[in-house]
Amino acid sequence: MSRRNRSAAFYVETAITLFFLLCTAAVIAQLFSTALQNSRLAEEMTRAEFAAEEEAERLAAAPTLGDWAAAVQGAGAQLTRDGDSYTARLPLNEGEGGGWVLVELQAEETDGGRLARAQISAGRGEKASFSLETGRYWQGEGGQP
Repeated sequence: MSRRNRSAAFYVETAITLFFLLCTAAVIAQLFSTALQNSRLAEEMTRAEFAAEEEAERLAAAPTLGDWAAAVQGAGAQLTRDGDSYTARLPLNEGEGGGWVLVELQAEETDGGRLARAQISAGRGEKASFSLETGRYWQGEGGQP
């Protein structure tokens, strides 16, 4: 084998080795990118879950429906009422982006008080990341706004 053929073989082997090294680096970079995206998604879902549960606790802690409405407005919500239906939209100031919590509450009179059912959603942008349903019963006059 001549010296020229050995040099050419060395360059070909080096090129093949570099090609596989670059492919490996690209795969590793892709793995880290996917891990970062999954981490951000998990953080967003955790924040949404925490915010929705906080609003469910606010509803459970309110002695009356009117107190709940006042507490939600005090937290910075845009509250609208249509008969026995309430819609509250609260901004989430944690992190970046336009996070929100939406509480859609339906109240109804019963023989012994007032029953409220709520659908609470939280997310960022147009998409809800977390949603839960809850209810609250106020006995006697406790449910009167």
